[in-house]
Amino acid sequence: MASQFFLGRQPIVDIDGKIFAYELLFHNEKSKVDNNRQATSTVVSNVLNKFGTSQVLGLHKAFVKVDYDFILHDLVYNLPKDKFILSLLDLESIDEKLEERILKLYHDGYTLAINDINFNIENMKKYSRVLRYFEYIKIDTTTTELHSVTDVLRAFNIKTSKIITTKIEHEATKNSCEELGFGLFQGFYFAKPNILKNSFVDSEKLAVLKIVNMLVSEASLDDITATFETNHTLSIQLLKFINSGAFSFRNKISSINHVLTLVGRFPLAQWLMLLIYSKSVNNSTEASPLLLLVKSRTVLMQETLKLIKPNVSKTELSEAYFIGVFSLIDALLGGVIEDILDDMNISDNIKGAIVGKNSTYADILTFIIANEERDDNYIKYFIEKYELNPNEIEHVLLESIKDINTFEEALNM
Repeated sequence: MASQFFLGRQPIVDIDGKIFAYELLFHNEKSKVDNNRQATSTVVSNVLNKFGTSQVLGLHKAFVKVDYDFILHDLVYNLPKDKFILSLLDLESIDEKLEERILKLYHDGYTLAINDINFNIENMKKYSRVLRYFEYIKIDTTTTELHSVTDVLRAFNIKTSKIITTKIEHEATKNSCEELGFGLFQGFYFAKPNILKNSFVDSEKLAVLKIVNMLVSEASLDDITATFETNHTLSIQLLKFINSGAFSFRNKISSINHVLTLVGRFPLAQWLMLLIYSKSVNNSTEASPLLLLVKSRTVLMQETLKLIKPNVSKTELSEAYFIGVFSLIDALLGGVIEDILDDMNISDNIKGAIVGKNSTYADILTFIIANEERDDNYIKYFIEKYELNPNEIEHVLLESIKDINTFEEALNM
């Protein structure tokens, strides 16, 4: 069987946590590729010919890694220059042939970057003749001595706006990069936010959680409406969120009672949980990386469950959704996830899947996380365990990306 291709994206965010661009990533069941040119060619071929640029990238541009051979090959001109940023892998030297190609790509309107470099004076000297043609320099924070970065910036007259700090996995590294004046960041710290410790949870989020509890319990609609009416700000923001382009209602919903009767208890609870993953309830239509990640997990939980169990019930799909939406609740609220879930009126199936008890739900959530972290071994194990068609899995992953793009675009309308 041919090696299966799975596409992924890692966000690059600005100082405010907004998505600036993506880096395109891919993995396959072999967990490796033979060379960098093959890797780039695979990404290019699948994005352009199989998936479609707009479907994969949505509103954003993407960094794609290119090596010496690829950048000198005419394949490079297959990349639309308005959507892709060519991120040159670090090289031992820049020869005359490569220098000429860099100059030509620059004058042809391509945006160029240096990929994940160890940012020191000796390493940067080889780029001195072409440095002005690169719009961005991606600094590898795992190999760069951050305390010496200022000297390198000064030595080569590089502005901090050119710098993207990568492989950030901890808050301390992010804080150090911010102190140096950098404003663009990449790493698993942002793809999967850290767990906040002893954090203050604003009253609006607590109000949302209270109403979610009421919706999934036996509370009456009158009591739920009354609770909403005691919080005018939350009611207004919920109506804004429900009436945003993310939801396809033919007519505007004008009251909380209208929401409850038209939408239903469980769908409303689901959307309210998405609402609290926004940067704040008072700015509920801002598509933060955390909100988009949670939305992605809800889509993948439901669609993957449909593959495994074609006759899945509405109740099971609802549980799958809540597993996705609660799977990052500790990143939002702080504390131990088991304790947070114990305070919620959710089923043992949902709690068990999130804390890792053996179940199909737990396997699906582990598969989703494996895809986020590019764990090819577990992806292969999961596909074989449930006897899934890799083409169908690939389709589900692509459709989830398209859904997230549509969701983000609607929130920005």
